[in-house]
Amino acid sequence: VDTGAIDGGRWNWGLSTAAAPNLPVLIDPADLFGAGVQTWTDIESLIGAAASSMAFTIFDDAALAVNDSVIEDLSLSPNPTNGIVNISLPGNRSLSNVSVYDISGREVININNDVNTLDLQNFSTGVYIARLTTTDGATQAVRIVKQ
Repeated sequence: VDTGAIDGGRWNWGLSTAAAPNLPVLIDPADLFGAGVQTWTDIESLIGAAASSMAFTIFDDAALAVNDSVIEDLSLSPNPTNGIVNISLPGNRSLSNVSVYDISGREVININNDVNTLDLQNFSTGVYIARLTTTDGATQAVRIVKQ
């Protein structure tokens, strides 16, 4: 789907309980999400859940936009991960909030203090967006791929 340029926009998948004649698939030829789905891939294998039909919604905001480095020298590793992601900030900077969102835009983690690890071990395989905010107000969203 080509939605064109949307200033600060994002789009989210929405699962439906209605059965569709074909299972939903996704292709990301430029690998913008970093999940390596550059050929048609069924959504069920990406999210680890049943997905009989899907739709998407376009939001005109930047809440989940993955941006260039705003927090200099921020590091999340390993990425891709099998579970534990280490967060490293330069110098004496610290985090005031970490929120993690699944591919549908649902917040799955919200931590309102300084942390240095994220535990994704019990989460499904797929792409997540981590939105990190430092105590000095800098905010950055980064992709995390859970294997």
